[in-house]
Amino acid sequence: MDTLTCMHTFVRVVETQSFTKAAHEIAISPSLASKQISWLEGRLGAKLLSRSTRRLSLTETGEAYYTQSLKVLAEADVATNIVSELHGEPKGTLRITCPSGLGATVLNQAFAQFSLQYPAITLETRLTDENVDFTEGRIDFALRLAPSLPDSSLVASEIARIKLNVCAAPSYLARHGTPQTPQDLKHHNCLRYVHTRIGSDIWNLNNAAGSHSIAVSGNYRANNPNFMKEAVAQGVGIAILPSYIHACEREKDRITVLLNEYELDELKLYLIREQREYMPLKMKLFSSFIKDWVRAFMAQCR
Repeated sequence: MDTLTCMHTFVRVVETQSFTKAAHEIAISPSLASKQISWLEGRLGAKLLSRSTRRLSLTETGEAYYTQSLKVLAEADVATNIVSELHGEPKGTLRITCPSGLGATVLNQAFAQFSLQYPAITLETRLTDENVDFTEGRIDFALRLAPSLPDSSLVASEIARIKLNVCAAPSYLARHGTPQTPQDLKHHNCLRYVHTRIGSDIWNLNNAAGSHSIAVSGNYRANNPNFMKEAVAQGVGIAILPSYIHACEREKDRITVLLNEYELDELKLYLIREQREYMPLKMKLFSSFIKDWVRAFMAQCR
């Protein structure tokens, strides 16, 4: 058997926690996948996986071999990409993570257009608001929304800024009145975005007179901006929404922007990758494409 092929099967078995799922992904039979792992173990003279009827787990040797396998497979991908680029056609798999809200409403359009433009590149997209391990997940790019990023060894490019607005539905304002100052928000049902266990209970609004930090409360919390938008549109309360959620044409009659003379800190959208000596053409193409696409889209939502 071929060591590299068996190594790839081993990695997929570890990551899917299933011989059947791994075999389906790489288009072989589960029995062949099992034989490939057994062949690896025999060649290495060490057990890599502990198998039971309920679960698979890595042995200590398996953990070390898995880590090194990721590096070897990554280098093999680099070699393959170099050859394909010399022949003029970008190929391979591009693995990307992006925020769930932005991914499901905006970036899904961008990724579809990229896939149409470069059909030989396979896109694997993971929607998550959590930080990811680039090496373990074999991630090429992560798109992340944040006011700023901490220092790290990763390479991050700011590709867009997203305006935030205080919003409510006309139906809510008809029942409860329209806040005229940030202080008025204390008397309204404020819907709050929550990430993990941290909720945005303090809203910071700025104008020429200074910064206003308002402690808000309400009966609705969610970790997805689409959930927040729909609650706002149905008149549940007031929320801070990113412009790409509420500024599109179909939402203009459902959602009203409040306190226009005040500003909130913008979110920045970053394109993040690991430092590497060689960047495959597929990554160069995606980087250029997504920067242009996102900037053009966000310019329409301000």
